[in-house]
Formats: sequence, structure tokens, C-alpha cells
Amino acid sequence: MKVDPASPWVSYLTIGGKDEAFDTPSCALSAWRKAKGPVNQARFREYYSQELKPVEELRFVKGSDVTGPMGPDLVPVAVGTAGRFARDHNGAPPETADAFVRGEAP
Repeated sequence: MKVDPASPWVSYLTIGGKDEAFDTPSCALSAWRKAKGPVNQARFREYYSQELKPVEELRFVKGSDVTGPMGPDLVPVAVGTAGRFARDHNGAPPETADAFVRGEAP
């Protein structure tokens, strides 16, 4: 599937040195979980700024009233505003990407 680089939901993983684009954060984190090689970098479009940010600067909110192109999705939000986003949009507590990749997030 062709992924629009201007999409507000676009996400990128660098797997084994190759950049791969994903249409939603959920798809990217699912691919990360199943990756055969190391994921060297992960970037997601942050909800408020719409800038691509490294995964370390983000938290992910599940179950909010903000929906992605394929329905409910994880919403990447900057660390400093993730708690407010979760409260304002009825989401679960913010989690790191690692929690979703390891299957530890609810």
C-alpha cells in the first residue's frame, strides 16, 4: 500500500537500515513487534504539532475519541502534553512505544 507522507498518521521505522512507512501508529508498532531485524529508528507524527518526532519524545494514547484513517488508533503525543490529551479525549493513560511493542500495554 502506498503511504501518503503528508498524512497526519504517517509513521516510519528503520528496520535493518531500511526506512519503511506505515499508514498508522498501530501498524508501525505491530510491524516493530514482528520485525525480523533490529529497529534502528522510529518516528511518528505528533498529534498537536504534526511534526515527525523520534519515539523517545512521544507517548501513545489508546482508546481516545480521536480516530485514525482506519478507525480507533494509538495517538502519538509529546511527553509533556500526553496526560492532558488523554484526559481531554477520554483516552487510557499514556504509554511508551516499548509497552506496546512488548505487549505490556492494556
